[in-house]
Amino acid sequence: MTELDELFARSRDLGPRPSGDLMARVLADAAQVQVQVLRAAPRPPPRPEPLVIRPATGPGGWLMDLFGGAGALAGVLTAGVAGLVLGYVQPVGLSYLGALLTPSATVSQSLELMPGLDALLTEE
Repeated sequence: MTELDELFARSRDLGPRPSGDLMARVLADAAQVQVQVLRAAPRPPPRPEPLVIRPATGPGGWLMDLFGGAGALAGVLTAGVAGLVLGYVQPVGLSYLGALLTPSATVSQSLELMPGLDALLTEE
């Protein structure tokens, strides 16, 4: 045993002990308070009705069901349109961003951020 364990063992034996009468009164008081708390506790609210998911109707209903609803489908379509705009239209701001990323390139030069697969497909 270490010195600390010995110290704890001695302090357990030396401390004042509550009398049996005091412990009985404390436990009786605690039981009375528990009964009062249980009587005053509010009843839990009734459980809500289960959510029933009905399949979407209309010409694009199967597509909405596939993506998880109209909101998810709208998000996917918005991301797709944004990708098309950034990929094909190439706004002028992106060329300035490219110039900032590569200091050797000027605004008038084109910066190829996504190179083609031609180098990978050629035979040597």
